[in-house]
Amino acid sequence: MISRKELMVLACLRKNARQPLVEMAGQTGMSVSNVHSIMRKIASHGISKNYCELDFGMAGYPIRLCYIVQIGSNKGTNENLGELLNARPDLLKHVNNVFRLNNGTNYFIEAIFREMREAYAFSELLQQVSKNFAEHHVIEVIKKEGFELPLKSE
Repeated sequence: MISRKELMVLACLRKNARQPLVEMAGQTGMSVSNVHSIMRKIASHGISKNYCELDFGMAGYPIRLCYIVQIGSNKGTNENLGELLNARPDLLKHVNNVFRLNNGTNYFIEAIFREMREAYAFSELLQQVSKNFAEHHVIEVIKKEGFELPLKSE
């Protein structure tokens, strides 16, 4: 279980991971050395990945689609989605996130495209695996990575 102090440091990192240790120490009420040692500890346990958040539209990928895909419930079909995506690296490169939902037969796929032609080809690929899927265009991202950990002790 994560300690309250570690949770407070994580809350600071989620708000602004580039802030100096002195500022984080002030926000948490801990010493700089304490904050530093906690950061070293959680770096190997609590932080799964450090990354920059990319504006895909500015990077030349203005089309973002989300798919809900239902794969048959018979055994062995769950691997078809992964196998099909892995067998087609030209289409796999568009996948940003894949989540398995509910009972293992439903998937949520977020894919990014430069052109509608690529999105159409991707949709055709999904039709090979499942006739039962929904395609949704993302018009605007309203909130992303917005969950805030409590900063002060309660």
